[in-house]
Amino acid sequence: MASTVEQQVHAALQAEKQREREERNAAREQARYKAILDTLAELGGKVFHDDDITFEGDRLVVPKNMTLDQAGAFLAQKSKELEKETSFQHVFDYRPYDGAWCAWNFMQRTFGVVGHKDRLIRSMFGTTKAPPEMISIPSGVGTTEQVPWGRVELPFLPGAVFEFETFYHEEKGPLFWIQATAPKKWRFEIEGIFKGVEEELRERSLYRGKAFDGQANPEFIDLSSVDPRLVVYSEQVQADLEAHIWMQLRHPEECVAQGIPFKRSVLIHGPFGTGKTLAALLTGQEAARAGWTFIKARPGRDNIFVVMQTARLYEPCVVFYEDIDQVADADTADRAGVAQLLDVFDGIEAKGTKILCVLTTNYPEKITKGMARPGRLDAMIEISELDQQGVEALVRTRIDPDILDPEVDWAAVFEAAREYKPAFVTEFADRTKRYVIARHGSMNGHRVGTKELVLAATGLRPQYEKMVGARELKPRSPIEDTIYEVTGRALTETLEERRRAREKA
Repeated sequence: MASTVEQQVHAALQAEKQREREERNAAREQARYKAILDTLAELGGKVFHDDDITFEGDRLVVPKNMTLDQAGAFLAQKSKELEKETSFQHVFDYRPYDGAWCAWNFMQRTFGVVGHKDRLIRSMFGTTKAPPEMISIPSGVGTTEQVPWGRVELPFLPGAVFEFETFYHEEKGPLFWIQATAPKKWRFEIEGIFKGVEEELRERSLYRGKAFDGQANPEFIDLSSVDPRLVVYSEQVQADLEAHIWMQLRHPEECVAQGIPFKRSVLIHGPFGTGKTLAALLTGQEAARAGWTFIKARPGRDNIFVVMQTARLYEPCVVFYEDIDQVADADTADRAGVAQLLDVFDGIEAKGTKILCVLTTNYPEKITKGMARPGRLDAMIEISELDQQGVEALVRTRIDPDILDPEVDWAAVFEAAREYKPAFVTEFADRTKRYVIARHGSMNGHRVGTKELVLAATGLRPQYEKMVGARELKPRSPIEDTIYEVTGRALTETLEERRRAREKA
């Protein structure tokens, strides 16, 4: 019996100790959240007073000219006012998905647990509820994350609901918007949350300083796919790329010292296969090393005007826009669209703007005269065929030095490859091993020499001439697009009528 009593006493003591531990843990957790709320309130601008009520000391002080009944009525009215549901909102100068990503991370890291509520869908017929929505957004090259979109709520802020929305700004485009409804007493804490999200965006933005494309939900670009040691341009082109594009990314302090502006627009032009796209990726690598944002946009998929708005939000930024002639063609482009495009370039003249625009085209003659002047296009770089030094350098990047004959006659190779673009030089260099193996059955004991290089370059000549002489597809005009659409619709309707006639028969 004594043993049983001892066990019961021991169990009771253990239970009491467990209860005390739980109470201490709960008190610590309560204190932690109170400290969080106090910090948020202080961040949100709260001092130790609330309108006509002052919170200080440990006594309730009533004004001399106020009776206790009046003081009680006043406090009751004030308490009711502080419990009244109030709307708060904040617009962030960041894209919506960036804002949702950072807001979610900040709230989770600060509070540990975040509740996700039903979405509210507002229409002309009223407001209806829909299940909570998790949106999938690219968070890096080949990676995605899911973040909530819609309404969330936080512990220890009872009655407060935060709604993630998109705010459409006339000049800045779509921005991240948080609307909060909560008792008025939480106004300083909510303002503190807004400031916390703002700081999260400044320090841990999903897009700032990264390389991505110009889509509404951007995908990140793998800049490591290009080895700069294997990219070769002529000496003049290399010098132009370094002076007009990469210099300000590599030497920003010297630009500031010399009063060189960071706002610059450069056009890279040349035929197919000369390496314009490679120049984009190399520029992206330079931007990454400099800590600049890099946006690579394409016509037909990415809106250049929205891309430029994004660049201004995330500057310093490099915008690389391919085939600019498709939106700035003097012959076929919509006049209003071209005028708007020119306004975009003129509009980034603000002092201190750090936006480098690099545009490409295969048809420089199609660019409007208004864009060709300095101030809109500060430099034009032509990338064409390689010089002899460039041909040799590119071949050496494709053929292992152990199998390349040191006595190659590079003048003869250059003559066989005259007018070749880098893509064709790369191709004939890669083909040389085929000629060696075809002749000797193996590479063992054999080298790639002048003969193999000339044979490979000469063998590629018919294909090169075919490409040069090939008829290019002319883009349809807006009128032609309309004709095609109407004709296609009429044909579809005719076929459908015939199908119904056959079914009736």
